[in-house]
Amino acid sequence: MVDELNIKLSVLGDGGVGKTSIANGFTNNEFPERYMPTIGSSISKKNYKLEEDNYNIKVNIWDIGAQRSFNPLNPVFFNNIDVSFLVFDLSNAEETFKALKGVYLKNLKEHSEECLSFLVGNKLDLLSDKEELKKIIKDLNIEQLNLPLVAVSAKTGENLNKAFELMIFSYLKELKNKFPDKDIPDLSQKFLKHIDKTQTELKELFLNSESIESFKIKKEPEIDISKKILQEEKEESEDMFILQQRIEDLEIIKDQIINNFGKNMESLRELILNLKNVSIDSLIENINRTNQELQSFEKDFELKLDTLLNFENLRKEEKTKEPLEKEVLNRQNV
Repeated sequence: MVDELNIKLSVLGDGGVGKTSIANGFTNNEFPERYMPTIGSSISKKNYKLEEDNYNIKVNIWDIGAQRSFNPLNPVFFNNIDVSFLVFDLSNAEETFKALKGVYLKNLKEHSEECLSFLVGNKLDLLSDKEELKKIIKDLNIEQLNLPLVAVSAKTGENLNKAFELMIFSYLKELKNKFPDKDIPDLSQKFLKHIDKTQTELKELFLNSESIESFKIKKEPEIDISKKILQEEKEESEDMFILQQRIEDLEIIKDQIINNFGKNMESLRELILNLKNVSIDSLIENINRTNQELQSFEKDFELKLDTLLNFENLRKEEKTKEPLEKEVLNRQNV
């Protein structure tokens, strides 16, 4: 019998920072030719089979959509997160890092305070040199968050696999330390052997390793609510404007929604089937966790359905506009 360990990793960050590219680059080495917003959530998987120990490590990667005009950040998306990648765009660092702190960190602190968190600066390929990277880190005062920072490029693949391997290793090490009284094997060293890397090799990826005290986020005072509401309203109007300007992409986005829904349903099926393999002493805990995950899937389904309906309304509006625009042009030409 093969023992299985499931790790829930959520990839969080503002729209356009490269969350989907990061998830896709790790799981199937694909990089999209152009940006398409993720609606709701999309789940992809990566398995590591430790043959010698009969252990299967399954990484479930939740790519959470960020355009808040049609992607309201429901708290259920932040439940039961084991590890989070907090992604910002190194080529637009100030704006995307601000959104990271103001929106995503706040939700993590409220709903998954115990998860391990990594700051991930994406689009490393767009920087000219290391000095530019150092300046960004200094200007953003990243050290104040006291979280490990890595820099990657989803486009070129630089540091990408290594960042995920570092995350898995860190989680396995933390898991053993967190439950010293339970009979949990130390999989961290076995995992290193499986990927043929050393702990030192992986930790070289950290850009701020000397100052890290904890991988876990800490609660901070509430931000100014009025400013937050104004900022969200501005972002929502901008997102919808972009969407309306790209009406020709609706079919592609619809196909993406349907495809992601199918993947998420497969994850739901696996989640329920896994309950059969849970030991009696942890059955109640796993049932409660599964129930919370079901709530996430329910909200995700509602969001995808609402978005599809909204897209159809946008399409109808565009079709209504076309004859009117032609009529105006004809009158002008008379």
